Amino acid sequence: MLGRYFETIRSTPGALESLASKSRPTALSLAMAPPQELEPLLGHYLESARIMGEHTAALHKALMEPDAESGFSPEPFAPSDQRSIYQTLRKTATRVLPLLRRLQRQPSPASAADAKRISSLEGRLLQAFQTILRKPLASVRIRCHGDLGLPHFLSTGSDFVIADWSGPPSRSFVERRIKRSPLWDAAAMVNSFRRAVNAALLAEESSGEVAPDRWPILELGASAWYASVSVSFLRSYVKALAAGRERLGPPDEVEQLLRIHLLEKVLEDLGSALGARSAPGQAIPKDLGDLLEVLELFRPLSPGAVSDSAEVAEWTAFIQSFSAPARSTPSAPLPVPPPAAGAAPTAPPPPQAP
Repeated sequence: MLGRYFETIRSTPGALESLASKSRPTALSLAMAPPQELEPLLGHYLESARIMGEHTAALHKALMEPDAESGFSPEPFAPSDQRSIYQTLRKTATRVLPLLRRLQRQPSPASAADAKRISSLEGRLLQAFQTILRKPLASVRIRCHGDLGLPHFLSTGSDFVIADWSGPPSRSFVERRIKRSPLWDAAAMVNSFRRAVNAALLAEESSGEVAPDRWPILELGASAWYASVSVSFLRSYVKALAAGRERLGPPDEVEQLLRIHLLEKVLEDLGSALGARSAPGQAIPKDLGDLLEVLELFRPLSPGAVSDSAEVAEWTAFIQSFSAPARSTPSAPLPVPPPAAGAAPTAPPPPQAP
């Protein structure tokens, strides 16, 4: 799906150069407009995301209809429901962080610094989790799809159909029936866009066809695609809800729930990558980097939390410390695949984006 997008970027002189001096777009900036430089490339993707947003809104409007007999009636959030979200988030972190600690280097001053950094990450995660407890939620709870993502949107050519209502296989049947904020599904879609662009970027990386000096532009294009498509989906979704819009809560609550649920999804993906021995070498660093980006969205909500370039540099070094070698610098002036000696070793291909 994204191969041609990246091919155009890497083969077009000056593509996205003007974006390098701008602040990095974020996937949850609902007021953001797609960069003008990308509009010719993003048109098809933005339209698809808009249609998916409309279909997701139609699904949730149907699930919001009162129907006490079948157990589908929407319900308000109680303090116990918010506490349940908090406990689920903590449980996920408790499962994932030990896996991250196992990647540390042999005992050394550097490994001690890594341990301290992971402990700091744990503290930041707990701070972010606690935002769900700060005030009552106005959003309703409904039965959700539970496993919404690009693989469950089947294209008919000019439209999409939502399929597969079985829910996430990793959750029990009782868990799948729990009513949640509709934004849980919306955040799952945003995370699905993140997975798609990361998988496509990893495919570009493993191909060996990209010159090292083009990688910053390619990564910038990936960030811009993810942010623009996510915002197109979310804006269409909120607009299409129409009369059901107030059931999501006020705008600040909508952003809060999107942040917290996206954080949950990215943390779960990081745990899956850490626990899967067959995961692509760069999947873990990308998920960890994305987790840190989502955590940055919580800084305005955390008194005294300040990010600086030194901290970013330290985290970058930490991620690179256990990353598999990403790509080698070609000796020729033009990017060419590495010469095959019988068969060139290649990383296992990541799953194709739908």
